[in-house]
Amino acid sequence: MPKASTKQPAPASQESVEEIVEELFKSSDDELLNPDIPFNKVIFLEKLPESFNKESKTAHDKFARLQGVGIPLFHRDELVEVRRALVKEFPYAVHIIDNLLKPTFRRMSAGKEGIVFEPTILVGEPGLGKTRLLSRLLEELDIYHRKISVAGMQDDQIFGVPKGYATAMPSIMSTVIHDKEIGNPVFILDEIDKAQESKFANVQHKLLGLLEKDEAMNWHEPYLQAPVNLYYVGWLMTANTLSTINEPLKSRCHIMRMPTPAVEHIPQILNTIRTDLALDDGLDPRFIPSFDEAERTALINSYAQHKSIRVLKRQVKEILSLRELTLQ
Repeated sequence: MPKASTKQPAPASQESVEEIVEELFKSSDDELLNPDIPFNKVIFLEKLPESFNKESKTAHDKFARLQGVGIPLFHRDELVEVRRALVKEFPYAVHIIDNLLKPTFRRMSAGKEGIVFEPTILVGEPGLGKTRLLSRLLEELDIYHRKISVAGMQDDQIFGVPKGYATAMPSIMSTVIHDKEIGNPVFILDEIDKAQESKFANVQHKLLGLLEKDEAMNWHEPYLQAPVNLYYVGWLMTANTLSTINEPLKSRCHIMRMPTPAVEHIPQILNTIRTDLALDDGLDPRFIPSFDEAERTALINSYAQHKSIRVLKRQVKEILSLRELTLQ
């Protein structure tokens, strides 16, 4: 059983970006750098079966154009800049950022294009910012991604339903690859530990084949009735606990523990929260005054007690709301 990482990261100020990049480039991943796989494109669908062609002309016409066609892998060269921006925003999670970026650094070291990820579970108490960290990483990379809250979700909403059923539909993966024409979309499965496991819903179990690279290359798409290549699809997950995640799934994932931000990180986090709230309201953050000394001290002292980014964000909202009332 994989162990969650417990080692605390060194302060970002003590690290040289060049040294970090050099370290990330050192090792290679034979699985990700398989020479038989196109370096910048992926053939998602070799051929639709004849039975599919006859049964559903509309669906056939939709996917027929993808048969045997190389679909580009999204690529981003400026990984050092991405890393620098994320470390500034999440100074307490440097080791997580580096481990998430490592497979792409390795791939680039072999002269290949395309952002790639190891299947990863980011585990930690509620309110530590797990989902936000993953979302911000993918936003900075500018890669297409989709967040899926799996708590209470039926597995067919992710993995598709075969034709012949009233609710027949392609998997989310096939739909995104078709609609966005990207071979390496990324999916954030939020709260994978809360996925229902029953004869009607088996999200954790159905993920297993997608996390094995050999199987992902020939994953049977129930709706298309054909194998599709999901080799480069990224799977990032969050969980509050590992106790309700099955062992086969854990064994296929890199598991990292989300650290609790130290009190000294809170001033930077406060600025980030203030900026995000302004952008959410369609405002320019420059027009929202920074926290005064009393506000900052109160927020920091409060965080030292509750240790929750979620609570901190709620408190910041309250302060900003009080400011608005004062101005009225």
